[in-house]
Amino acid sequence: MIRPNTFLGKPLDRVDGAMKVTGTAHYPSDFAFPGLAHAALVQATIAAGSIKRIDTGRAEAAAGVLAVVTYENAPAMAEAPATGLGPSPPLELRDDRVRYRGQHVAIVVAETEEQAHAAARLVAIEYEVDASILGITNSQAQILRNPWGLEVRRGDVEAALASAPVVYDQTFTIAAETNNPMGLFATVARWDGDRLLIHDSTQWPMAVRRVLAAVFSIPEDHVRLLAPHIGGGFGAGLRVWPHVVLTALAARMVARPVKLVLTRPQMFTAVGHRPE
Repeated sequence: MIRPNTFLGKPLDRVDGAMKVTGTAHYPSDFAFPGLAHAALVQATIAAGSIKRIDTGRAEAAAGVLAVVTYENAPAMAEAPATGLGPSPPLELRDDRVRYRGQHVAIVVAETEEQAHAAARLVAIEYEVDASILGITNSQAQILRNPWGLEVRRGDVEAALASAPVVYDQTFTIAAETNNPMGLFATVARWDGDRLLIHDSTQWPMAVRRVLAAVFSIPEDHVRLLAPHIGGGFGAGLRVWPHVVLTALAARMVARPVKLVLTRPQMFTAVGHRPE
């Protein structure tokens, strides 16, 4: 008879196991502050082009709405610095350009989450559509040769191929994959003067801290980021996604704490994916 743990080693209790199974673990979406407002995103419905006209009048007049932020009224922000994984996603609401389908083109802040989402559906946008690039074989696609120095080379590939008895040359493709964890990504932002407190669904808190400090031109030690628990990440939590910056921006503009929780469909469009 094989004794238990002969091959697997000694069992260890998860440090956070009891909290998670009893519902006492606090995730970013669980945090709130007095005066908390809620935000919802408006996303582009085209893949490439520009905004000809954006009408926020009905949204601004809707019940409970505190602000509708677009490129027309968003304050200037500094460029987001690169991280160890390459460049940060581009800042949004900086101009009228649409660079990908699902790009955030407005953020609506209201007293309740339901009011924010209802008002977001009232934002009317007219687009000028450009031809979109949908794959690496498109002749219009810009060719970049290892722009961030992330390539690793081992051995002598050319010599190995030249001496191999058989060489098989074929191209393989796989479908796009989305790292879509159980927990919806959420951000809660609160300003106190030029100090920013952030609860965020991130696997790399120091990267978020560094990016937010740079974008809002404040000292890095003025940003405090808390992520005690996240509902999964699978690598999607290793980037500083635009919705995090926009939540902090919205909180600064309305001078109140703001919470943004991505919807399940937005988890397929707002936090990256692995292309085919």
